[in-house]
Amino acid sequence: MKSEYKIGGHWFKIEFKSEKREQYDKMATTLHWENRIIIQKDLVESKQISSLFHEVLHEIDKQHFLDLRETQITTIAEGFYAFLVDNGMLKKEEITEISNDQWVIGEND
Repeated sequence: MKSEYKIGGHWFKIEFKSEKREQYDKMATTLHWENRIIIQKDLVESKQISSLFHEVLHEIDKQHFLDLRETQITTIAEGFYAFLVDNGMLKKEEITEISNDQWVIGEND
């Protein structure tokens, strides 16, 4: 099963972790130099997906020197997520929970 996603020619591993909120107040973060995206495990599924979109946008922004503001990245990520869900392009059955705390979009084995 797929545990990595390619972003602009670079493979990124997606990881889920449960962190104490007092120490880690983000829903997700990208470790650009390690090619890893870490998403809060205890988020509801919709927020996990939109957080992935958000972090992918951060990486695209970094790779292409777009200099997007955080509010722009958030707006684009949430808008893209809503577009996919509202138009039936991303459905719950297309998101598969994997036992090693990773998920993929569009793969059901």
